[in-house]
Amino acid sequence: MVVALVGARFVDVSAARHWSSPAGRAVAVLVLPLVCFGVALAVDANAFICAFVAGLVFGSASSAYGRELEMSETLDSGANLIGYVVWFLAGGLVQLTFAQGIRWQWIVIAVAALTVLRILPVAISLVGTGLRWQSVLFVGWFGPRGLATIVFALLAFEELGPDDPVMVDIAGIVAVTVILSVFAHGISSGILARTVWAVGRSNEARGRTQGRRGRHSRPKAARFQPIAFVAAAGNSFICRHYRHLS
Repeated sequence: MVVALVGARFVDVSAARHWSSPAGRAVAVLVLPLVCFGVALAVDANAFICAFVAGLVFGSASSAYGRELEMSETLDSGANLIGYVVWFLAGGLVQLTFAQGIRWQWIVIAVAALTVLRILPVAISLVGTGLRWQSVLFVGWFGPRGLATIVFALLAFEELGPDDPVMVDIAGIVAVTVILSVFAHGISSGILARTVWAVGRSNEARGRTQGRRGRHSRPKAARFQPIAFVAAAGNSFICRHYRHLS
């Protein structure tokens, strides 16, 4: 947090006093996560969590970052590049893991992680929101497993080491889960997003029709689900990204 706050202050001051160009500040923003990562390793902290928290603090503290689009675009390009590197390493992990064979237990755990272990907690968290069961199921289903799962596997690899026998099962479960997520969410994203959108439009039209029946009749509220539509749009983009990477 201290590194992020100091970095945000430097960026804002340099922008206000014209000490740097927008391109220079964009490079500074791109380097800042690496600095946070190095400091976290130096103090024996979790580097991934430190970099993530630093990003949240920097984005909230820096006014120049919100004004200058070039800074965020450079950071997005760097994040995409790092994501491609991680996916490249994941491909090598899949190859090495499957070379030793696939265990049926990996498939069972992967299927559970993509279905009940994801949908059930989401359904519990949405109790009392008034969402239809279709919307709850939709939000629960779209939890693509990708970069976050791979990062967690790398954290386990860092802590356990390559010689730990458990790493074989961890790598296998991660590989199967990511592959199933790429295909399952990628194939179903567009279809389900269009279906939920059509249902919402139908509910809106029904509500408007009931509203025109007269002033003395109390129409039922249209059960339009904005949360589901936001999730549909976001997850559709994510899954299209997965299809592109696959």
